[in-house]
Amino acid sequence: MMIYIAHSFVNIFAGGRSNIKVHLLILYFISISIFYFLFRKNTTVRPDWKWFGITLLISYFYGLFLHIFYLLQNNLHLTDFIIIGNNKEISSSTIWHTHIAKGVIGQIFSFFDKTYLQTMDAGGAYIGLIPSPILLAGTMLFVALILQTIFYFITSFKELLNNKNKRQKIFLIFGYSIISFSLIKTSIDGGILNPSFSISLIFITLFILRTKGKVILNYYYLISLAGILLLASSLYVDSFKYGSGIYISSIATLLLLYGILLYGSEEKIRLQFFIPLLILFLSGWWVSSIRDREIYNYGKINLEQGKKIYIYNEEKELIENQILKENKKISSISKELNKNITYTPLTIPGITCILKSPRQNISFELKTKEPIKNLSSSSDFIYIKNSESSFNGKNWTTQVNFFMNNCTPEPLSIINGELLKNNINKYFIVNPTFDDTYNH
Repeated sequence: MMIYIAHSFVNIFAGGRSNIKVHLLILYFISISIFYFLFRKNTTVRPDWKWFGITLLISYFYGLFLHIFYLLQNNLHLTDFIIIGNNKEISSSTIWHTHIAKGVIGQIFSFFDKTYLQTMDAGGAYIGLIPSPILLAGTMLFVALILQTIFYFITSFKELLNNKNKRQKIFLIFGYSIISFSLIKTSIDGGILNPSFSISLIFITLFILRTKGKVILNYYYLISLAGILLLASSLYVDSFKYGSGIYISSIATLLLLYGILLYGSEEKIRLQFFIPLLILFLSGWWVSSIRDREIYNYGKINLEQGKKIYIYNEEKELIENQILKENKKISSISKELNKNITYTPLTIPGITCILKSPRQNISFELKTKEPIKNLSSSSDFIYIKNSESSFNGKNWTTQVNFFMNNCTPEPLSIINGELLKNNINKYFIVNPTFDDTYNH
């Protein structure tokens, strides 16, 4: 249960499906704490923060450049949502939450002949799509950003901890860890138009103003008011769980979290203000973590011996059914299969799905370098239809419909697998839509 709580907390400022970021945050926090104690008595020349700011901005514009570069290279619109399949790995990207800069991580893994990781998107899909020199430059930029974050903490930021009480030091170190971790992560996974970037800059600006002697008390009231209004409005948005409602509540929760960290680092705080602010944050955390709670409830379902389950075998590229030989929870089975539980790695008829319900229709434009004739599937779970391919000067475009049984596990992985079986090894999908009303 603790990993789900930790995952939902980290999602506030570093969203994503993989649990790896939880472990990375813990390691990062421990590392800079150790550096603080190792170097707190050392006297070092105080470097100018502008160089860190320049590196940070270049990193974010680099990610934006990569996304726009790829879109323009393929005659796509700036607002298009794309899913890229390459090197047997899949990844998605939109200008509002870019992932193409994750290719720098894929570049690092490629040095160790590792471009595919089953439980996470490590950027391997972009290897070969973005020129290697550009990815190498991004890799060096990413490493420089991490090193600068640590260097500035043990030099310039360390001086800000002088003459602070224990509470202030805890909030300052914790705040620095969270905001810097968020900025590093979002530089390659999220991008400059992601709310966490702009919100981080707002609070960094407030912190700088405070260090220069400015009184920022009124901003705490504005933060609280903004949090209340955003949380309240998110509950009245249609399709809360999978629409803009959860997006709005996440922004509100991030504002409140950073507000707590900044206010907690003040020399004097008022509990009559701090406690309501904390309650507001906890409320926002609860509202915005609905998906994590659903994943937790899915994972803790206990399946009895003899129960039939459906899983997707990536190596064989087919859906398999298994009969459980003993009682097990879904989370335990997912772990044994080395599956990311957030992708719904197994389905159970009568518990998580209904076999005879209408098929889900996933419709999209498929872009490839070669024309496509007739897509087919040997699975009873899947039926595929496609139009005749047309050429736009860059790619062949084919309208494709995947009709999937309600009990199909890992739909996106299966789409990738079915395309691979049809000898489509490199492709991208544009603006997929979902409809649950098809009967076949």
